[in-house]
Amino acid sequence: MSKDLIAIIGVGISLAGLILYSQHNLRAEMLDLREETRTEFRAVRSEMNTGFNKHLEAINRLREDVSQLQERVARQEGLMEGLRDAIIGSRELVAGPG
Repeated sequence: MSKDLIAIIGVGISLAGLILYSQHNLRAEMLDLREETRTEFRAVRSEMNTGFNKHLEAINRLREDVSQLQERVARQEGLMEGLRDAIIGSRELVAGPG
């Protein structure tokens, strides 16, 4: 074997080793980034769920408040109708029949 051929084979082996080493490091870095991304997505999902649950609780409280307000308004309407009937009824009693 000539010195040139040995040098070419040596350079080829060196380049192959360098390429394999680079690919191994690149793969490890990609796996780390993938895990980091998954962790960040989990954190964001958790924050979104927490925010969603808070908004859902606020909506439920608002519904309860509106329901209570409807009941109070209905009660007031009933009292007003009773008062109106009492006033109209007492006028008819004072004025007498026709």
